[in-house]
Amino acid sequence: MSPRRLLLIALFVIACVGGAGATWAAFSATTENPGNSAATGATFANARVATGTFTGDGVDNRNIAVPFAPQLVIVKGATTQTAVARSITMTGDASKPMAGATALGTNSIQSLTTTDFQVGTNGRVNTNGTRYDWVAFEAADGVMQVGSYVGNGAPRSLTGVGFSPEYAMVLPAGTGRAGSRASGQTRSFRFQADTGSTTRITSLDADGFSVDTSGDVNTSGENYHWIAWNRRGGSNEITTYSGTGAAGLTAYTGFQPDYAIARRNDTATASEAHQRMSSQAAGDSYPFAATGALTNSITAFNSFDVGFGTNAVANTSGATHSLIAFKSRPYSGGGGCTAPGTQTVANSAADGTAAEGFPTTNVGTTSPLYVNSGNPSGDARTFVRFNLPAVPSGCSVAFAKLRLYNGTPTSGRTLNVQAPSASWIESGAGGLTWNNQPGVTGSIQSALSTGTAGYLEWSVTDQVRSQYITNNGFRVADSAENGATDQAQQFNSREAGSNRPQLEVTFQ
Repeated sequence: MSPRRLLLIALFVIACVGGAGATWAAFSATTENPGNSAATGATFANARVATGTFTGDGVDNRNIAVPFAPQLVIVKGATTQTAVARSITMTGDASKPMAGATALGTNSIQSLTTTDFQVGTNGRVNTNGTRYDWVAFEAADGVMQVGSYVGNGAPRSLTGVGFSPEYAMVLPAGTGRAGSRASGQTRSFRFQADTGSTTRITSLDADGFSVDTSGDVNTSGENYHWIAWNRRGGSNEITTYSGTGAAGLTAYTGFQPDYAIARRNDTATASEAHQRMSSQAAGDSYPFAATGALTNSITAFNSFDVGFGTNAVANTSGATHSLIAFKSRPYSGGGGCTAPGTQTVANSAADGTAAEGFPTTNVGTTSPLYVNSGNPSGDARTFVRFNLPAVPSGCSVAFAKLRLYNGTPTSGRTLNVQAPSASWIESGAGGLTWNNQPGVTGSIQSALSTGTAGYLEWSVTDQVRSQYITNNGFRVADSAENGATDQAQQFNSREAGSNRPQLEVTFQ
């Protein structure tokens, strides 16, 4: 008897029984790069981020403590001074203003040590009585790399980063202007007001990035410092969002950020990048140029997103904006997440099958769950939802895994998990059926079934982060529905005697 025939019989029985029922940074290491490859130096266990504030006292050689050895520090005053940056590849007393045609200068961020950074008396970092906010970054393999290269004046690809970066900065040692490029942007942009250029960072590549001939990135014989980041869930988010021009706009990150940069992807009207440190006063953000704090750009770091006001630089109606957000990932015992580790939800809160052959039949309170591909009217989909574990103080979701026990597997079938776009209920009035099942939204996570019974697993990190805002659970469906022959999978439901659905959530 075919799997579909078994499925239809089972559903019929269930229905009868149940009733109706420059310098470029790329978080990794330090490198001097005279050619096209980037050598890397020592890295650390986590890509940590710290922010803080201090009041200038005008005293030279002042040390500002950092809870790790920083590879990149950015300082901005709440005054009409330009933000300044220093990476570990800059030697001597040298740091880079992040706006304007200004070369590396002295007496600003003078050095980076294993425990702090040192500032001089330049007004960008230490005017008596002025408030300054800062952000410091730690490198980590596969997440952040820092290095340098010497320009050759010809288009080139820089490799050896160790990952495909989704965000890269270049800080020229000379008078070229500091800039960056994020995935999703159509060109690279300076941090100051700019419409972008196609002759700076031209692409983000498999093992680095490419630059063209602009003096901002590739004057022959000039030194450039770079920083590059790879997206890592729970630690950083490099994404885009659409502006509305209205107050209350948010962009999802999946964690509460400590630092963020927003930049309009506008090649017609000059716009500038904005940044916010968690150390800043409520509602404030900073441009990188010589302007004081603003109150209506990046306005808030919420539990799972970034909030924006109505300032056009971060919220132009109809425009695409880039968001680069970071959360600190401390060492175990080093503060931050109070209870790191994995929690397993051992059973679902609700689950059920939507069967095309029985479009109005609810079968939410029985086992097993079905996923099927068959024609005609032979498709079946499984819906499952969990009560999420509470997020420990200071933690975020670093990884999540959905596990369903496949009791009668069909080998070689790709099964897709997506988030339902609306709520559903297991049984009773309005209980889940084929006709009333919600649609799906967001990314697809896939797993390949084998011929061996056991738990099938999907990585569902992004979906679970979103569920802490709206929890509609998961939908599991065959990737190739409406097949010529029946392809059935049976999964244990929460009503099964053992091997019930599981959700594993790792907090860091």
